[in-house]
Amino acid sequence: MANSHTLETNVISQSDRARLRQRALVLSLALWAFMMGLLYYAGTFTSGGPIPPFELWLIRLVWMASGFALGWLIYRILEWSMERSSVGPIVSLVVLVCVFGALHTIANSLLYFELAGLSATPFQMFGLVTYWLHFQLAWGVLILTLVMGAQASAERQARLQAQREAQVAQLDALTFQVHPHFLFNTLGAVSSLVGENQFEKGEEMVRKLAVFLRRSFRREANDDVTLEQEFEDLRVYVRIERIRFEKRFDLKFSLSDCASDALVPGLLLQPLVENAIKYAVAPSADFVSLELAAKRIGDDVEITLTDDGPGAPQTHGLGTGEANVRNRLVARFGGRVLFSSGARPERGYLVRMRFPYQASIKSEQDQARSE
Repeated sequence: MANSHTLETNVISQSDRARLRQRALVLSLALWAFMMGLLYYAGTFTSGGPIPPFELWLIRLVWMASGFALGWLIYRILEWSMERSSVGPIVSLVVLVCVFGALHTIANSLLYFELAGLSATPFQMFGLVTYWLHFQLAWGVLILTLVMGAQASAERQARLQAQREAQVAQLDALTFQVHPHFLFNTLGAVSSLVGENQFEKGEEMVRKLAVFLRRSFRREANDDVTLEQEFEDLRVYVRIERIRFEKRFDLKFSLSDCASDALVPGLLLQPLVENAIKYAVAPSADFVSLELAAKRIGDDVEITLTDDGPGAPQTHGLGTGEANVRNRLVARFGGRVLFSSGARPERGYLVRMRFPYQASIKSEQDQARSE
C-alpha cells in the first residue's frame, strides 16, 4: 500500500519538480556565495597561518564546491526518500544534514590540519562540526521550506481540482434527474391525447417537445446558461404544458436587463415550474396565474416564482423538485446560496432563491468595451 508521503509528493508535477530543483540550485549557490563573502571580509579567506595563501585559497574552494555538491546530493536523496520512505521529511533532512555535514566538515578539517602540519584533538573536531552544523541546518531548513511549500501548493491545487470534478459530477447527477421525469410526463400526456383522438394537440405537443429537447441537448449536462437562455427554454416548456392543461394557466416572465446575462446551471428552474403546475394548476378548476421574476440585488441575483393556486401548503413542493434546484445551486455557487419556499399569506405559493451574480464572458467583454 502506498504511504502518505508517496501520495503527497506525487501530487507535484514533473514540470514543477524541475522548477523546484532549479530554485534549490540557485538557493544553494547563493548561500555558499554568501559564506564565501563572509569568510573573505572576516579576513579568514586568505589568512591560513602556516599554509600559503594560494593553497589555502584552493582548500576553501574545494570546501565550498564539495559542500555545494553534497547539498545537491542531500536534496536528491531527500526527494527520493519522500517518495519511497515512511519517514517524515523533517526527520530525513535532519539525519542527512547531520551525517553528511559532519563528514564534510571532518574531511575538510583533516585536510587543512594535514597541510598545516598540525594535529587536531577530538574536542577541536567536535567544535568545528557543531560550528558549521548551524549553517548546514539553516540551509536544510530553507530547502525544506521550499520543498514543502511547493508540495502544499500542489496539494491545494489537487484538492481544488477534485472539488471542481465532484461539483461537476454532482451537477450531472442532478441534471439527469430532471430530463427523465419531464420526458415521462410529456410522453404520458401525448399518449393520453392520442387515446382521446386529439391528434392535432398531440402532434403540436410532440413538435414543441422536439424544440425543447433540441435546445437542451445542444449543451452538456453541466453547462451554464444565461438567465435569458433559461427563460427562453422555459417558455418552450410552458407552451407544452399549456397544451396539456388546455390553457388553464399562464406564466408571466419578468427578467431585468441587469440580470439577463447571469449564469445558472441549464434547466435549473424547470422543476420549480413543473411543481407549480402539479400542485397549483392540476388540482384547480379555476385559471391559475404564475409569475417568474429575476433581478439583481447588489452582487446577487434573486429569482422568485409565485402562483395563486389553491395547492395545500403542506404538500406543495414535495418530491425532488425544490431539493434538486437547491442542491444544484449549492454545487454551483457554494455556501452563498439562499433558498426558501412556502405558502403565501393571501393565496398560493412562493419560492425564492438568491445566489452570487456571475456574468457570461461575452457580457463581461461587452461591458469592458462600453467602458
